[in-house]
Amino acid sequence: MLIDQHSLTKPYIMKNPDTPTAWLRGFSFVLSGVSGYEIVPGVEVKPAVLEKYQKLIEKVNHWVQGDALENYLDRNSMTDGSEGSQFKTVEAKLLEYIKNTKSVEAVELLIAYQLKGEYENLIRGTRDRVVDDSNTLEKEYIMLSSLAEHFGDRMKETILSIENTIKQSPDKQYFGRVFDYTQIVKKTSEGIFNDLGRIPQERLTDDIIQKKIAKDLKTRFQNVPVVKEKAEEIAKSFTLQNLDSLEIDLENIINPIVQDSNRQDDVDVSALRNIQMASYQEISEEIAKYREIVETDTLSEKVGEQEKSVKSRSVAGYFSKTKENSLARMVGDVCIGTNVEMWNNPDYFEFVLFDPERKKNTGTVMLLTMNESDGKKYLLYCPNPSVDLVAKVSAEGLYKKIKKQIIEFAKENNFDGVICNPEHGMSTNRGGKFQQSLNESLLKDKSEDFEKVSLEKEYKLGIYKYQKDLNYIWKK
Repeated sequence: MLIDQHSLTKPYIMKNPDTPTAWLRGFSFVLSGVSGYEIVPGVEVKPAVLEKYQKLIEKVNHWVQGDALENYLDRNSMTDGSEGSQFKTVEAKLLEYIKNTKSVEAVELLIAYQLKGEYENLIRGTRDRVVDDSNTLEKEYIMLSSLAEHFGDRMKETILSIENTIKQSPDKQYFGRVFDYTQIVKKTSEGIFNDLGRIPQERLTDDIIQKKIAKDLKTRFQNVPVVKEKAEEIAKSFTLQNLDSLEIDLENIINPIVQDSNRQDDVDVSALRNIQMASYQEISEEIAKYREIVETDTLSEKVGEQEKSVKSRSVAGYFSKTKENSLARMVGDVCIGTNVEMWNNPDYFEFVLFDPERKKNTGTVMLLTMNESDGKKYLLYCPNPSVDLVAKVSAEGLYKKIKKQIIEFAKENNFDGVICNPEHGMSTNRGGKFQQSLNESLLKDKSEDFEKVSLEKEYKLGIYKYQKDLNYIWKK
């Protein structure tokens, strides 16, 4: 179906859900229900992971009452030896405390700050998703998924809020970013040499060396965006000819880049990001050990030309850009949904998801056309179905059907590729099987390396920027 995205602002979509003609421009699909979960054969779950985070959430309850959190930080975030904290904001007190402690309590306090005023909503929301007759594995999976949502994009938003609050306060003088990269350069060089040493000399090429260097730089410097973004550019400086001087050359290249980024008006929140990344990774590894048991109820009804089990869900999708889309972004829990700059961008539009039986919005897919000067046209892909929908149907099946529709749209509208940044929050806010399915859909070449593209221009969706090292979901 050829669609002029710039005509999508005409309010022909969802005007009157009771009128059949309202659905003429939609794409419908049936989603299998999920009757439960099972452990992937051959893997061993770690019950201690879920137990640890459940206890953390429970212990946070006393920190979110009244001024308990701020009073505790007042007593424990001093740096000048005086009575009481020298910091003006609770955000600075929290950051200082977490920077100087390695205890589990640091995670507790970060969660407490995030959940102040929202604690009951989190507990109620998780409880509502766990029905009374759920089996143990289903309860475990749902709880892990809730934790992944919590420690994913929502925690990133909290950390960004902390950073911005400190930047705008007198406390920023205490948190300038000064990054000592020397040891990381040394460890990066050693790791590269060890890995390359396993490859026979006759098979070693400049391309292999450069891919290895780029990959290691992105991993080792993940908390230093300025180096991470330039990883491929830095890697191109190295060949078989100058591999012996790798450490010295890396230091000479990275030194001016890092020093330029060590601005005192920046706020170093890496201690908070480290907690977020480690927690999210640990929870995601546990989620990957579960798999869905798809509903096999034989009772069925006709939906158009498709058979649908009683517990399945019908979803319709609409390419749209109307004022009503704001509801879809809220249902999809998209933090940048209200960003006016994004909404005014003529190249931005959405694939809105809707349940016609329940007359209920079920999230959205944010899309952005990226026109390059060489004539290439890419479609940025950010799927965000609602938490409720992902919990009720096969997350893997839902992802595949959304992806299929977006790829068909891209093919029919002359795009050269559908691309994304698979980092959690940069493409989807959903965790668990949905994020896992997205990761598994990334294209790979014959060498099993991810197929990626770096663009000439920088593109923005709200606060997020997209240019370098974007993964292909589909390419022409």
